[in-house]
Amino acid sequence: RHHNFCPQTLAGEMAKFSDSADEFDDGLVKALGNKKLLKHRESDVKLLMACCHADLLRIYCPESPYDIDTEQDTLRDVFELLITQLAGVEDVKKASYPRYTYILERLALVKSCLLLGEFESDDLQRQLVETLFNAAHPDHPYRVEKHMLDVLKCCVDGGDIPQGVVDAVLENLLEPKRSERPAAYKLAKSFLELCAAQMQAALHGFLQGCMPTNARTPQSEASELREEWPSLLLELCAISPDTVTYLLPQLGDVVTMEDEQTRLDGTRLLGELFLLPECNLAQQVPSLFDVAFLGRTKDIAPE
Repeated sequence: RHHNFCPQTLAGEMAKFSDSADEFDDGLVKALGNKKLLKHRESDVKLLMACCHADLLRIYCPESPYDIDTEQDTLRDVFELLITQLAGVEDVKKASYPRYTYILERLALVKSCLLLGEFESDDLQRQLVETLFNAAHPDHPYRVEKHMLDVLKCCVDGGDIPQGVVDAVLENLLEPKRSERPAAYKLAKSFLELCAAQMQAALHGFLQGCMPTNARTPQSEASELREEWPSLLLELCAISPDTVTYLLPQLGDVVTMEDEQTRLDGTRLLGELFLLPECNLAQQVPSLFDVAFLGRTKDIAPE
């Protein structure tokens, strides 16, 4: 009987189901995991199936309705479906917008996306982060923004953060995205303020390997944004100074390197950092201002 269910009716029934898997029908879990349903061509069916699975994850939380070892392919298909449907959160005027925000709310409510840390899913985590930033809209109410932040936080709460996830956050701080998508920029700022502690090690590993005075790190090697490190360091100092403060003394070495362009770029970056009220760099690292920055006024090219 479960194979012939009406998705709309089922979505309504599952929304009312309590947060307990004890009374839930295993046969229905299996039917919902049917690949044909998860990959259905009809957009309405996909949306309703995503609503069902958002509730299924809520009901089974903190466990997974599908075995992490033996049914991992099904779980991947479920998250792929949910992530693609979350893109609909952007269209605030669409008739089905409440259903898209319902999926977001359910995922945020019980932190279902923490399950992504239980299996090899770096690609899905990056896709989820990119989807949410692309869906950010200036007309979103506070409630929707909070749910987006709660889901994003799940991607960095599980320990090691994939560099793809770090890049997917940081690219929103850079031009042209920063100007073209102000809602995504605002969401990225809120996220970095909220998750400063979780992001610190990942940002350190990435930026450390980008600076010209250091050897490349695995994070910087894997990043598509490594050449943008000066702009990112400047943005991060303004948004969440504590996450990058301990990297700043190394700029003293950058401005004394042999390469003239590197020295000029480093001096320009220091000048911009000194102007940031959030950073208070001259007070925090006095040697940078007295020696590294003022000392550059006497810089003479070897020629």
